[in-house]
Amino acid sequence: MIDELRALKLIKERFGENYVGVAIGIGDDTAAVCTNPDNYLLSTTDSQVQGVHFEKSTINPREL
Repeated sequence: MIDELRALKLIKERFGENYVGVAIGIGDDTAAVCTNPDNYLLSTTDSQVQGVHFEKSTINPREL
């Protein structure tokens, strides 16, 4: 598994950073894509990695 910064680097190398219609792109927690002059589509995702973001012994699935 690669970490988030490495994944972002690979995406930037493959696709670049600037696309027409992308108001907020790679590097932020949420992307904003202009779908027409009055609307934006917002997209976000995040991962939680045991040992990095939480410890299995100190949190249950509901809390996570």
